[in-house]
Amino acid sequence: MKIRLYLKIVDTKTGKVEVDRESHSWVIQFPQILCAHMASKYTDQIRDTGNTLRNYQTTAQAINVNAAATVITYGIVIGTGTTAEDATQYKLTTQIINGSGSGQAVHSAVTIVESSVVGTTAIFTVARTFTNNYATADLLVKEIGIYAQVSLSTTCYFMLARDLENITIVKAGGSKTITYTVTVDNTS
Repeated sequence: MKIRLYLKIVDTKTGKVEVDRESHSWVIQFPQILCAHMASKYTDQIRDTGNTLRNYQTTAQAINVNAAATVITYGIVIGTGTTAEDATQYKLTTQIINGSGSGQAVHSAVTIVESSVVGTTAIFTVARTFTNNYATADLLVKEIGIYAQVSLSTTCYFMLARDLENITIVKAGGSKTITYTVTVDNTS
């Protein structure tokens, strides 16, 4: 069985697909959380996006990435950092906040297409649109990630994946839709 993550970026105005490739970087928190749930036990401490080690209990509620509009603490997130991809990373280097000012982007609600099966592969997608409402400057997005919200003894946020993309320019007044597709392929 292979678990893969694919990244697609589409210009919402033109419909042009600008990036369509396999993701480079699940980060360590993804298998740690998955292991905790599959083993139905506590796991080692897991580093959250605030750099705090959390005791992850399997009594935790859902691993939520379905963020509402304007929410930047979970869902698909974007940034301007250029630090090389590394499986031990726990957050974006420089996250872009929600807003309409210079260096900001309006974050839409996350949309999730529930799982389906195609042949021997189970698939689901997570997507979010980012709009640059700052009229006089383009926005260069260099890093993209997935943050999950998990309710432990307190609400915590964990990064599951991070990719570098050095070509994602959101033109002034434009928007991009970023989609991550998770596939589980049951062939060897």
